[in-house]
Amino acid sequence: MAQYLMSPATLTVTKGQYEASFTIKDSTTVTEFKTEQNGTLTDADIVSEDKTANTRIVKFKVADLDAILNAQVHVSTSFQGTVYEMDHKIRLQFDKSSITETGTSPSVTSSNLNFTLLKDGTDEKSMMDGYTEKPGTLVERSGKKYVQFTLKNSKQIDGFKVEQKGVLADVTTVSEDKTANTRVVEFEVKEVPAKLNAWVSINWPELNYVQTYNVDLQLSSATSSGLVPMERIRLSSIRFMQPRKKHLRWQDTWCLLQH
Repeated sequence: MAQYLMSPATLTVTKGQYEASFTIKDSTTVTEFKTEQNGTLTDADIVSEDKTANTRIVKFKVADLDAILNAQVHVSTSFQGTVYEMDHKIRLQFDKSSITETGTSPSVTSSNLNFTLLKDGTDEKSMMDGYTEKPGTLVERSGKKYVQFTLKNSKQIDGFKVEQKGVLADVTTVSEDKTANTRVVEFEVKEVPAKLNAWVSINWPELNYVQTYNVDLQLSSATSSGLVPMERIRLSSIRFMQPRKKHLRWQDTWCLLQH
């Protein structure tokens, strides 16, 4: 699996909690990456995806850097007309000796933000509003403001754009939960409250419903601000083992950061 994993890896520490993130190459082949969370194999969150480069960045929680973490990947490909679909179980071991501290990133201000999706050109609530989770979040970092909120029925909402500098632009996916069928999206704003043009694409084959339409996004004032310090650490190496019938054997070393 080492050929599918890119450097660098990042270990993020927020309020004493660890999250590891890295890039998966050939994203359309490695269709799933799961790690054991509370005894259950759980899909890693998708931080971002580059369909042109066929890569995606995933992140997952790490409870104990000294413990081996069970994981699983699903490979989907074909060779000479034969389809190959297979789950591969692996185990991640974190090489703490390879960790180098890169410093603490600037404090991030996080505030609750109420918002409503309205029918285009009206003050009437759109049906699309029911496919969002409230409240949203206003995040201030590096002198800029960003709005984040969760979209429900993520698979069916295959496109979402918000007005940026007078032009409708794709929002950024912060994370994705395929099991819950949700994703968190983010976009920059100059100020709140504000009313922005937005656009949504729905593709729901089970209901024979394919449609795009414009909506208005009404952002209210933010409340309940707080500082969230985040410390980012480079993680140079993760070793992974593949289970055998009677014993465990080292298969490879995943070198995630080359200096």
